[in-house]
Amino acid sequence: MLLCPACVAAGALEALDCCAACSSTALVKRLGETACRACGAVDQVEVGAGYADAAPADRAALEADVAAALDRVLRGD
Repeated sequence: MLLCPACVAAGALEALDCCAACSSTALVKRLGETACRACGAVDQVEVGAGYADAAPADRAALEADVAAALDRVLRGD
């Protein structure tokens, strides 16, 4: 991710997720885990925790996005 100098000066870096072990922001997020590229630490996360709390309209939009993405992948577009 690239951040402009003005955003960095305004504290945007403080809002980034970081590794609990080494504080690096070089993270790879996968379904159920977050891995640090710098030190290799892996944190397990609860999958779908935010989905259940989402408003029905947000859930419908997410479901439509996922369905469209799967359709593209399965059709080979």
